[in-house]
Amino acid sequence: MISAWGANAVGQLGDTTTTDRFAPVTVAKLKQASGIAAGGIHSLALYKDRVFAWGDNFSGEAGIGGAGDPRTTRVLIDNFAYAQSIAAGLSCSFAVCDPYSLVFGWGWNVAGKLGIAIGDTADRNRPTAAAVPAPIVAVSSGALHSLALTASGKVFAWGSNFAGQLGDTIPGASQREIPGQVPGLSKIKAIAAGGFHNLALADDGTVWAWGENTSGQLGDGSTTQRTAPKRVPNLSPVKAIAAGGHHSLAVLTSGKLASWGFNDFGQLGDGTTTSRSIPGPVIGISQVG
Repeated sequence: MISAWGANAVGQLGDTTTTDRFAPVTVAKLKQASGIAAGGIHSLALYKDRVFAWGDNFSGEAGIGGAGDPRTTRVLIDNFAYAQSIAAGLSCSFAVCDPYSLVFGWGWNVAGKLGIAIGDTADRNRPTAAAVPAPIVAVSSGALHSLALTASGKVFAWGSNFAGQLGDTIPGASQREIPGQVPGLSKIKAIAAGGFHNLALADDGTVWAWGENTSGQLGDGSTTQRTAPKRVPNLSPVKAIAAGGHHSLAVLTSGKLASWGFNDFGQLGDGTTTSRSIPGPVIGISQVG
């Protein structure tokens, strides 16, 4: 059973209504899933090797052809199989598919964040192959950019670069419509794209961050934007990462949870609404995973 809650203006909770929910409700017609992903105002689920979508479809992010009509219950993306993992960004969707571990994207393609071809910023309402060198093991998408992780531990980025989120230090590069390798990163095992910043987790448990840093979401004690990855200091070995719009999270190998960045709505979980530019503990949680 898959549950959802929160805003539901375009059916993003998948319960056949557009009623906001303040407690979990069951996603209709989807008894189980091996993966889920929440975008801006749409949702995805992976069952076996098939992908389902519901919610907003203004830019074709439901992947069913056509655009504009939201879906209040899950729809199967036809003629598309062998999916191994999924990711949802702002009005766009991705899947990593076998054979060959290729990346497919659909939906809003502003700044080329679907990574299809040089100069291509046209939206897609069907899954379309991205120009990422296979094999890919994971993909993550932020507001206007996207990331992919190769089987060899390299990271590729594409889309908008106004805050340096592509990590290539190229002065004045506003966007890139095809994936390019993020220099300075190797042996990476997990990636997370926030709104306009990124995190990467290395095999040795270190976390690297780059991009926008207006709220300290890079965790380096400053609010200085970074156009190249920099290690997050004073962070114990980490086993999992996540990135929100303007804040970041890490699960330490000890099982403790750390957070940093924007906190106006209490998203750091430290009992305050004060933003923090260095990692600190989430109170009340002593063991994760």
